[in-house]
Amino acid sequence: MLNNFLKYRTIAIVLISLIFLSLIAVAQINEEEYFVFKKPQKKESKEAKIQKTIQEKSREEKDGTNLKKILEKGLKQSLNESLLSEIDRKIKVIDSRGFSLDAKKQITKRTKNTIDLELNLKHYTTIRKIKIKNLKKQKTYKLRIGAETGDANLFVNTFLIDLANLDMTEANITFKATGNSLLKCTDFDATTLKCNGVYAPVLTGMTPGQEYTFTLNKTDPLFGETIQGPANISDSTIISFFPNTNFGNFASIPVGTFLKKSPMRGLIKFNLSSIPSKARIISANLSLYFFYSTVGGSRTHAVHRVQQFPARNWIETQVTWNSYNGTDSWTIPGGDYNTTPTDTQTFDNSALNSWITYNVTTDVQNFINNHTLNFGWIIKDTDETTQRAIRAYASSENNNPAKRPKLQISYITQCNPTLNQDWIITTAEVCDNVERTTGTGKIIIKPSGSLTLINAANISTNGLEINRTGDSVFINKDCKLIVN
Repeated sequence: MLNNFLKYRTIAIVLISLIFLSLIAVAQINEEEYFVFKKPQKKESKEAKIQKTIQEKSREEKDGTNLKKILEKGLKQSLNESLLSEIDRKIKVIDSRGFSLDAKKQITKRTKNTIDLELNLKHYTTIRKIKIKNLKKQKTYKLRIGAETGDANLFVNTFLIDLANLDMTEANITFKATGNSLLKCTDFDATTLKCNGVYAPVLTGMTPGQEYTFTLNKTDPLFGETIQGPANISDSTIISFFPNTNFGNFASIPVGTFLKKSPMRGLIKFNLSSIPSKARIISANLSLYFFYSTVGGSRTHAVHRVQQFPARNWIETQVTWNSYNGTDSWTIPGGDYNTTPTDTQTFDNSALNSWITYNVTTDVQNFINNHTLNFGWIIKDTDETTQRAIRAYASSENNNPAKRPKLQISYITQCNPTLNQDWIITTAEVCDNVERTTGTGKIIIKPSGSLTLINAANISTNGLEINRTGDSVFINKDCKLIVN
């Protein structure tokens, strides 16, 4: 029993010793931690405190600025969306018939009193985008766009952009070109959708299918596109009211008087290089299609040959009231021409949509005798004192080729076969007052040729060879063709 007692006492002593050692260890750890936390901190310098304060304030300001920007951006976006929603409800984009057009709207700039608004027309074939600048707030916004205009018959394409109901400064229009030149009406009639004045050039040298941008104001909403006219015809209009503006791409040739009784004159010339220089002109008629008039009663138009000495070789795309080629001036503004008219025609509005024809036989013979002096004609009203007395002809840029100017010439060529050589005829030869009574060469007429003798033409030959079927020699009763 004693042994058991000693045994248990020993175990108890060991346990008590272990517990005591554990308490000492915990006390040492707590003491070390106490001294760690109580250990004095290193004192910051004054400069470090100032720098720290600056950094903290800067961080606070930056966070505040970012927050302000975020709030402003959100507010601006919210205001734009709200305003855009209001504009979307109020703005009406319609065509010339009054039907609504689908247009995506976007505000690109906003100030206190105005906005810049962009309209994208998804399904419109000509006008692609409209950027309206400095648009003020209105009760309603009405924008009229259309292709159906009163002058559609003149142009390869016309379109209308009517911004008259918008309180704005200007708009940039992006469109897809159909023609080579773009012109705008200078006096628009909103009721008839026609131009009461002339079309002034906006863009030239365009490529059909390409997109172009121009600036539009509220006063000139009607536009027309023309294609380049035939290369053998040059025509233009010169107007004293626009002394330095070229109208060579205009679809008509207006003649008469414009605003403030300012004269309007037409210019026209034809390339006659295909007619032989020795041709004799039998007749030449200049025909112009009369399709427009602003005044009743009879008017008389006169054609005058453009001055040849000194030469006035005017250029279609550069001629103006003041200059015939964009550089050199007319001696007298409005064109230099023979004072005596080549021909005149008097007509009233009963002749609308018909041809007015001028006899220009003498002038054409003059041009054929010297091709370098072919400067065509000036067309003018004989009375240029009546206000807004305009009558217009279709020009070479007119959309309808059948209405473009015509110069119809009848002529015969002068034959001059070489003596004692074969005369090979490959084209239509007309011998007029030519005599060849001697010669040993043959006349050989090819399939593409023919020979006609008129006006006492006498030709002798040692043989005749016709290389095609049918008659190829035509002889008047007062002519001789002697075949030996």
